[in-house]
Amino acid sequence: MKTSYFLSPKHPSKICDIAVEVLLDYYRKQDIDFYSDIFSFIKNDQIIIEGRMDTSSPIADVELVEEIQKEIGTEYTIINNVVTEQYEGDFVEKTFSGIYLGYSCVEVDEFIPFEHQEAKSLTKLIYDRLDIAIKVQVHINGNRLAISLEHNHDNLEEIDEIIREFAERPDDGTANVYNEPEIYHSEIRNDVVYKSTDSITSTFYGPRAWYGEVDFIGSDFLSNKRISHLIVREIANDYAKLRNLSYCAVELDFTDGDPRPIHFGIKGNTNGIHLENGTFFEFGDIENEYPQYKQKVIDKIKSGEINIVEIAKWGFEDMSI
Repeated sequence: MKTSYFLSPKHPSKICDIAVEVLLDYYRKQDIDFYSDIFSFIKNDQIIIEGRMDTSSPIADVELVEEIQKEIGTEYTIINNVVTEQYEGDFVEKTFSGIYLGYSCVEVDEFIPFEHQEAKSLTKLIYDRLDIAIKVQVHINGNRLAISLEHNHDNLEEIDEIIREFAERPDDGTANVYNEPEIYHSEIRNDVVYKSTDSITSTFYGPRAWYGEVDFIGSDFLSNKRISHLIVREIANDYAKLRNLSYCAVELDFTDGDPRPIHFGIKGNTNGIHLENGTFFEFGDIENEYPQYKQKVIDKIKSGEINIVEIAKWGFEDMSI
């Protein structure tokens, strides 16, 4: 059984992610340095942003709210409770202890697990057709496809028809062929608190992928919490592509205050996702290779090639971050 899920940009949890990412990215676009640790939650169409920011130049709430509303709409009340203080010192990189894990595989063009691409593709298809808040979770076991949905759309048959269209594939060996899909509906509840996620890697790569505890949402761009999962994704993609691997998993381990990892591990396979034959494990070059990947990711963030807000909405569009 393979399973994964995806949320459309209008789902309450996704809205919380987007709100936080827009706020932080707006500071970055204004070339304002900051340290941050913030999160948001939503209930009854009210978004509350909490946490702390130390910054060289605080931005007015009204300006931040306008930027957030450009992405999520004006139907939500936004309350910014973030404690913001002006920071007088120099802003330097901060490293926190933790394990950061990246995964890349050749099952689909996006170099993510097959079941996660199915969840993402179906979510996008429904969203493009109906423009609704929805969570799609797929459960795949051979030709069996079960789909759990969370939404408030009145016309269930309309959604079911889209799913049946999605599941209908030609038996030509180019795609997974399914039996009649099993479909289960549930509601998004307005009286429940939804919050921004704190482990974005699991959202991107799916439960089968190799990943660990890693904070992302709400962290500043000077923190390894912000960029380390992007670095491991970059490394895993490069190794998978350059060595023609069926999959590649990368682990970076950090201690507090040390800008370079104390462990840089790479595991991959040249023959297949689930085969032991062809599996290798090696250590990456911490002194030379890791700094190059790190700088590559930082440059992509600064140039806008890595669009944090778009990633929060739809994940990575292809194998390159």
